[in-house]
Amino acid sequence: MKKLDLLRLFPSLNETEIKVLPEELVVCWYPSSGRGTNQEILYDGCSGYPAVKHWKEQPSKLKPNFFIFSDIEAFEIPIQFDLIYSVATNTEKINSQEYVEEKKSFDGTLLEGCDEILLGDQEENNKEILTLRHLTLLRCNDLFFLLVQAENEFVYSSFIDENIKIPLFTLNRPMDPFIFDNGIDIEKLGIEEFIAGHSYVSSLIFGEEFKKYPDFVFQIYRDLNVEHIDLANLYSRITI
Repeated sequence: MKKLDLLRLFPSLNETEIKVLPEELVVCWYPSSGRGTNQEILYDGCSGYPAVKHWKEQPSKLKPNFFIFSDIEAFEIPIQFDLIYSVATNTEKINSQEYVEEKKSFDGTLLEGCDEILLGDQEENNKEILTLRHLTLLRCNDLFFLLVQAENEFVYSSFIDENIKIPLFTLNRPMDPFIFDNGIDIEKLGIEEFIAGHSYVSSLIFGEEFKKYPDFVFQIYRDLNVEHIDLANLYSRITI
């Protein structure tokens, strides 16, 4: 992905703000990455930063230099990172699915070819407003991180609408009905390799062209003194 493609994905950016980026970005998107904390970044169970460690250690053929983390929650900036810019925005897009309402008379019977007397509106629109609230660009050594405070669907639809392909993807413990209800289409995103937790692979749409690598511990999550171990796998497209 070219760095100028970011301007198509996020028009609130400009060329000045992205001039520090490499011309070629090896992008890894991590939806529902978590808002992050100022704890040790590689072992923080409340953020997406453990993914950095795993992409370095796993036998992946591609290595990301640009991570896109998306979450509806406001992000905290790790103290170990350099802040390049932070932009508040209120960019909205409408995700709408139209339902044509059947024309009915006042007694509820269907009208055949008659438009004179209607009960209610002829069309009912079910519209969802998706909002991009904040963008933050960080640098840590030779890696860049774009923190996108928005619905995951905002980011996903932007990739699809702009026909932008990304090579890498991470999914673990998503808290978003959009992912569970609709799934993420690996083919549409052009994904070559991805890391996914065991319980969330079913939310991804992909075929047998991917090789599955052995289990590894993605993160250890503690809730009310109960320890949960998230197992995950790396998947690589066989042809790369």
